[in-house]
Amino acid sequence: MSLTSLTNVQDELINFGRSLVKDPTTSRFTTTSQDFVATAGQTEYTLTYYASCINSVTVASVAKSWGSEYSYTPTSKKVTLVTGATVGQTVTINYDYVGAGTTLATTNGAWGKWVYPSLNLQPIDYPRFGMAWLSKTSGASGIGLDGVSGEAFIRIWVYDLSTDTVKDKLSEFAGDFFAKNDWYFDGKATGKSIIPVNGPTEPTLDARRKGKYFGGFIDLMIPLIFESRS
Repeated sequence: MSLTSLTNVQDELINFGRSLVKDPTTSRFTTTSQDFVATAGQTEYTLTYYASCINSVTVASVAKSWGSEYSYTPTSKKVTLVTGATVGQTVTINYDYVGAGTTLATTNGAWGKWVYPSLNLQPIDYPRFGMAWLSKTSGASGIGLDGVSGEAFIRIWVYDLSTDTVKDKLSEFAGDFFAKNDWYFDGKATGKSIIPVNGPTEPTLDARRKGKYFGGFIDLMIPLIFESRS
């Protein structure tokens, strides 16, 4: 018995963050939509490009929700519906991809595009954001609930040449992550917001990259990740 997979939670957080706070340099990414005509009960749909984020999925013009109704596997480019579409229905997937969209890299390619800045990045390549897990806790659920619950704490960093941009982006993350209350982490509906618990911090020059840019962070808590005992 364990808590929700943090890897799968991270996928949902990254997708939401990238969909919400777009890459500021539009020349680095392309937004596209693909239509698929479903066969009977079809659940898997393979994209042409490696997506940096999924913006929306509709089946017969009805919007679907991440986690409860679909998921995305970056390495295979596949969007998977929880419930298969009816034969002849149109499945439309809107997504962003970086560059040519033909490779999946872990640093400066598709799914890993916004990462800790390297020394050779130019001003046009900013801002960047990154995410790190700080800790997680767990314990028996309350009376009448058969399972475990807990909290996970994440830190979101933003890097830019401007302190104002760092502050603005951190505020966006804090407000929009808190406003969303339909998170569906690893197949488990939370019904809860992600709560800012620390920050945003005042941006400071980052000595690890020779003081070339400013960095700041905000800490967020994911409450009540739950798994049943049965």
